[in-house]
Amino acid sequence: MLRHKFRSGFPSLLLFLISLCQLAIRSVIYKNKIYSEILFSNDIISTIISAVFVLLVLVVKLNPGVIIGINSTVLYLTVPILLTLGSSIILVVTITIIGFCVYSITREIVNLGLPIYDNSKLRAEHIINISIVLFFCAFFCVKAIGILVTIKNINELSIEQITSFADLAIVILWMLYLVISIISINNRLKTLIGIMCSGTVLNVSLVLFFIVDSIHNATLFKYIDCMIIVCMSLFFIIPLYRLLRNSTSKIRASPSGHSA
Repeated sequence: MLRHKFRSGFPSLLLFLISLCQLAIRSVIYKNKIYSEILFSNDIISTIISAVFVLLVLVVKLNPGVIIGINSTVLYLTVPILLTLGSSIILVVTITIIGFCVYSITREIVNLGLPIYDNSKLRAEHIINISIVLFFCAFFCVKAIGILVTIKNINELSIEQITSFADLAIVILWMLYLVISIISINNRLKTLIGIMCSGTVLNVSLVLFFIVDSIHNATLFKYIDCMIIVCMSLFFIIPLYRLLRNSTSKIRASPSGHSA
């Protein structure tokens, strides 16, 4: 149990420590002062989200799909660090985070933690969930590509361009999870819960970003953008709730031994 908690929460712990370093010694961490300024709000959000993840993993017996979602979100939040870091030490830590995330996600998928449910009952809802994910994958992909084609210098990225790289990374992950959910009934719930969990957290973190950024830069709060994100988040929160409810309280005996 302790080994599983360590494996699941270690990437979040490393992200939390890096985010603290970014807030404390910004001139050392980033390539230049511009990145230090534009990513300040992002670093605060990463610190908050990663701290919450660490507490959840340590205190709560999490659904395997939720663990997949947590580490998928950590991967997303690591992308801006990878693109803007100016220290070789942070590069090593960042690569370590990515490695542990991939390892943890793979272990959760390989371990048959969630039982199979009534196929006929799940099939229609499964198609709906796939349709939702495909829509948002297409939306994020088109939006990201539209922004990334404007890049003139890879060493001088805007916050929108940095975020677009992260968006493409999460789209690739979600598409991979979708393929797994289609070809493997045993992993259907876990991968779909992982997608919906990471989508929910990313939407919540974006709302928090709007709040922190408006305070930090003393600008008007983006009410309309915030409301749009809240509405978008419902397409992840509602399926996540239904998928978690469909999870039985008992899980087949497995080496990880976590609870639904």
